[in-house]
Amino acid sequence: VTRYDVVALSAVFACGAVDVSPVEAANLRKFDFSGLFKTAPSFDFTVDDLTVNVTANAEDGTGQVRQTVGGLGVFDGRGRGREIDAAGGIETLFLDFGEKVSLVSATFGYVDGNDAFNLFVGNNPLVVGMDIPDSNVFDFSSFDSKQISAQTFSFTANLRSDYSLQSITVATVPEPTTVFALMAVGGLGSVALKRK
Repeated sequence: VTRYDVVALSAVFACGAVDVSPVEAANLRKFDFSGLFKTAPSFDFTVDDLTVNVTANAEDGTGQVRQTVGGLGVFDGRGRGREIDAAGGIETLFLDFGEKVSLVSATFGYVDGNDAFNLFVGNNPLVVGMDIPDSNVFDFSSFDSKQISAQTFSFTANLRSDYSLQSITVATVPEPTTVFALMAVGGLGSVALKRK
């Protein structure tokens, strides 16, 4: 076995380790959206070095973000507005992280009965009409990592459903240059061990 073989094997191992579980390899960030009663066109929330910008839209174009103790909803300008709902038109809450992240879980507020949510990851629909669990926490670990990774996420409600977004947990996705740097360091370490 030559040193080049060792480097190649280390690179393959490093790629496999990163590809198998990017969520485990990355740092988790939990954003808590509950707070005092406020309404604004957008809100920014920062945890450590990651910021999410939250905006909203109602079908008539008047949507603003409303923050309450139960989390974030959409204010549609007609007196409704602590939840994301489809009464009088579809409301959407948009989350933009400015970089690619993986969705780990979401916690919902003001849930009653059979409330269901729709979620777009980037421009792709991930779930449509998914019932919110009794725990109010939806875990995305059963989805393929490529399905739950994006820079933007948007939540809407199914007909006759309403809820708020109380918190969201995401994992940062390592940049490709970081992955290659780790592979190179692993390869050099293997060569050094081989020489000894």
